[in-house]
Amino acid sequence: GFDNIDQSVYSSPPLTTVYASIEDLAIVAFHGLLNQIEEHTVQRASKTIVPCSLVLRDSAAPPPHHPVRIEQKESI
Repeated sequence: GFDNIDQSVYSSPPLTTVYASIEDLAIVAFHGLLNQIEEHTVQRASKTIVPCSLVLRDSAAPPPHHPVRIEQKESI
């Protein structure tokens, strides 16, 4: 999931999500819009990195442990 919505805790299993601050997203959007207004230009799509964090819950777990069986071939 994304945005760490409240419902993600109540699903079965609880969902792992990515959290990005709405304030950070709003600031990036505001500055981009303000820049376009001041320059009287329309900016093409660009990449912007916004800090985010992973909220781990039960939907993300390592695989169950299974013993690895290695078969050796006879050398000739």
